[in-house]
Formats: sequence, C-alpha cells, structure tokens
Amino acid sequence: MATYQARTRASRVAPPTDGDADNVLDCAGPIAGAHVLVLGPAALEVLCGLIRCGAATVTCLRRDDRSTATPAADLVILPRCGDLEAASEALALAHRALAPGGHVVLRDGGSGRAPALAALLAAQGFFHIRCRARPSGAVLTADLPFFGPVGGR
Repeated sequence: MATYQARTRASRVAPPTDGDADNVLDCAGPIAGAHVLVLGPAALEVLCGLIRCGAATVTCLRRDDRSTATPAADLVILPRCGDLEAASEALALAHRALAPGGHVVLRDGGSGRAPALAALLAAQGFFHIRCRARPSGAVLTADLPFFGPVGGR
C-alpha cells in the first residue's frame, strides 16, 4: 500500500522548468497550434517548453546553420541575443520567416540593450514593440504588420 501511494505522488510531480525559458514563453502569447521558429543558442529549454505548450511545429536554427530554406512561422523566438550585429542578422531572418501578422519574441538577458534592440525591431519593420521586465532580463515582443489585399473591384 505504501509503495502504491509513493508511486502515485511521484507521478503527480510537475517536470522541472527553466525560469528563463518560462519568462520568454509567458510573453509569447498563445502557442497552442502555432508554427514556431527558434533562432540562436539556448534553444533546448525553449523547445521543450513549446512542446509542453502544444506548438504544432517547432524548428530550431543556429547562426552557423547553412540552411537555404527557412520554414514559415507564426512565431519566432530569440532566446538569447548576442551582440547587436548578431541580433540584427537574426531579426532579418525572423522577418523573412514570419507570416504576415506573426510575432517575434526576444530576450535581452540582462545586458541592458533593450532600447537598442527595440530600435533594431523598428528598423526591421516590426511594430507594436513591447518591453517587459523579467528577473532574467528584459523580454521584447513585436508584431509583423499584416497588409491585406487592397479592395475596391
């Protein structure tokens, strides 16, 4: 009897979580059914979190990957931004991969470059840029504009 109770309690224990990945995923909005692209290092924790949240597909690309085909995505996550040049390259790739109306989420990591990253997002054509303070650093989110067909005829 005691063994059965111990096994029952053990099966109810929540899996360990990574606080940094959870901070990013909390800011990402609804994930269930989304096609997600994760760019850069520290992606494993984010990938596991996305699977737990019910993402339809999750693709991970690193800076040194030589993939010619970038998958289309509803959401692009940059879990750790390096220098501003690397962030600019990653945001350009995110802009190409995102479907119209898609979202991008990136984490500053406590380096204090949130204003510079917000300026990069605006320069890449993103709008509705939001910055949220988290214990592990600022998390920035932005949207890609959706331009529908011009009506009239």
